[in-house]
Amino acid sequence: MNLNVVWLVLFLCSLGLAENKGFCPPPAPTNTESPRKAEHPASTDPDKKYFGTVTVLTVVSDTGYVCSARITHGLNKELDKKTALMVKGWHLDPARKNGKAVPAIVSLDVNYWTTSKGEIVTDTSRPRSSVPSAEDTVHY
Repeated sequence: MNLNVVWLVLFLCSLGLAENKGFCPPPAPTNTESPRKAEHPASTDPDKKYFGTVTVLTVVSDTGYVCSARITHGLNKELDKKTALMVKGWHLDPARKNGKAVPAIVSLDVNYWTTSKGEIVTDTSRPRSSVPSAEDTVHY
């Protein structure tokens, strides 16, 4: 059997096993600035003090996968990088238009607190409400 045929068969098999992440539109525009909130969120733990918020502009596919994440308002390089990687691993409920799932650009805020031990922590690994509101969503 020809080696090229073997490679072709392996390639086609890998395509069949790949997870369908839906339609991922092009990355979000680079000139979009997210508005900042006037008040910071309160923590449910009195041991924690508000540290800051990282705002991430995400492109979410029609199946809810985060296709890309770009920091629009960060805290520091290390925390921004960790936040972008964390957000890229999220699977959200897709945005809907006329009842049909659609890809969307969504701005997400990830809040951070410091503990009494000086650790910087976030309360969740994904947003509390994963369904974007109409005013936070740009549909394609």
